[in-house]
Amino acid sequence: METEFSRIVKAANVPPHGLHVTETANVEECQALAERYMIEAVKHFEVAADIRQWRKQGLHVKALIKADIVQTCIVTLEAMENNIEERFEVFMLPENMLASYLTKANKASKADKAGKADKAELIEDLDMPDLLVDGRCDIGELAAQYLSLALDPYPRKQGAQSAYLDSMTEDNDTITEDNREQAESGAQDKSHPFAMLAKLKRK
Repeated sequence: METEFSRIVKAANVPPHGLHVTETANVEECQALAERYMIEAVKHFEVAADIRQWRKQGLHVKALIKADIVQTCIVTLEAMENNIEERFEVFMLPENMLASYLTKANKASKADKAGKADKAELIEDLDMPDLLVDGRCDIGELAAQYLSLALDPYPRKQGAQSAYLDSMTEDNDTITEDNREQAESGAQDKSHPFAMLAKLKRK
């Protein structure tokens, strides 16, 4: 599947001492990412990753993403820039090893809850590993997914919320004053049931 920001690393090409990669999105890729996230713009996006072998056929990825984006303030509807820095860590295994890993993890978890687990039997306390397809890791797509998680779904300019609430309060005060005057006028009319008749006679 073709993605907006694809940077493939093959597990077979990762040396025993690890591999460091830094990738930056070009202009077209930034535009495509902005469309994907439905935001005004992605002005800059990069990922720096340290990749190591894990469990012989798997990979361990520790990365930092940096992005300069433009979103729309949900209060003022003005464009606002935001700088994002986010770290993520991912473990990846091929399908045949992933199934075995999950089986062992399930058994270790049950033994641990029953208080019967040997420390040597407990595997690493990790999130569920991602699937490593055909021995290939798409560092770019991983970074794009974590940038998506880092985006503020309700971006607001600093001070915009309080300014909006103040304007709403002022509007409510005006409406309340108008209602009060109308109520007083109505009360006067009700207190003088022949007031309208007198006005008609004067005419």
